[in-house]
Amino acid sequence: MYIEMQCGPDPSYLTHSRWKTGIVGDILDDRGTEAIEFIKKNCDTVCTLNYDPRSLNIKLDEMEMTVDNIESSLKDFCKDSLILETTTLRVDEIFLCCKAVQQIGISSISLLYTEPQRYNRSQKSEVLYRRNFDLSTEYEPFAGIPGSMIMLNVACRTKAIFLVGYEGQRFMKVFDQKDIRPENSYVVFGVPAFQPGWEMDAFANNIRVIKREGIVKNVLFAGAQNPVSVIEALEQIHGALGQNEYLVVVPIGTKPHGIGAALFVCQHDDVGIIYDHPNRKPGRSSQVGTWHLFNVTFG
Repeated sequence: MYIEMQCGPDPSYLTHSRWKTGIVGDILDDRGTEAIEFIKKNCDTVCTLNYDPRSLNIKLDEMEMTVDNIESSLKDFCKDSLILETTTLRVDEIFLCCKAVQQIGISSISLLYTEPQRYNRSQKSEVLYRRNFDLSTEYEPFAGIPGSMIMLNVACRTKAIFLVGYEGQRFMKVFDQKDIRPENSYVVFGVPAFQPGWEMDAFANNIRVIKREGIVKNVLFAGAQNPVSVIEALEQIHGALGQNEYLVVVPIGTKPHGIGAALFVCQHDDVGIIYDHPNRKPGRSSQVGTWHLFNVTFG
C-alpha cells in the first residue's frame, strides 16, 4: 500500500484531478461545510453515507441496506475514481468504505480531511474544566466493526493499541467494557499535534487512565495529521505478535489516526477494530485549519 500525502492552508494547495464519485457524511461544523463544498465542485456524483451500529444497516442517500450489501452497492457507481470526505464521516464508516473498495478490486482511493482551527470546549468556566472538550453527546458500547471482528476474551491472546485524543472518558470505558489486559496494551498520542500545545490537553486527559492501568512503558507517538506514522506504529507492534496472537486497534484520537487504522486493518485479517460510534455534537469546532488529501494505492 502506498499513500501520497498533500496538505496546505486551503484547497488551492492540493493537486488533484476530478473524481467520479464522492462519499460524505453529515455536516457538523465549518469544516464539514467547506469540505463538502469542495467535494461537490470536484465530483460528478456525491452520496451521503450513514452507518447505524445498532441495526448494522447503512444508508446511502435514500437507499438503506445491510452492511453485507455495501460492496455490491458501491460497485455500481464506484467503478472509476472515488474520494471519501473523512471530516464528516466517522471512523467506522471510513473503514467500511475502504474495506468494500478493496474487496471490489478498486486499486486506489482518495481521502479528504480538514483540521479544525479551534475545538470547542466545555461551557463550564471553572479552572477545573479548562481541558474539557464538548465534542460528542453520547456513545455506543465498544464493539467490533463488521469486517474486522475479533473476539476479546480470556482465551484469546490479544494485544491492543489505543489511538487517543482529548476524550479520556472513552479510553477509560474500554477497560470497563472489554477484556483487554493493560500489560498487552499500547497508547499512541498525536505528536506533533495539529497545533503546538494541543498535545498537552491529550496528555492531561488520558494520563489518569495510563497510570491506573500501568501502561506507562508502552506509550508511542505519531503525528496527529499523519496516517502513515500510525500505520508504521501498527506494523511495528503487529510484526512482534507471537503465534496465535491478534491485534485490536481502538481509534479514539484524531481522524488521520483513524484513517491509518482503517487502512491497516483492511489489509490484515488478524487485526480488528473496536469502536464506540460517537454521536458527534454539531458545532464541535470552529473555522477551518489545514487541508489534507491522502491518495491511497492498494497493493
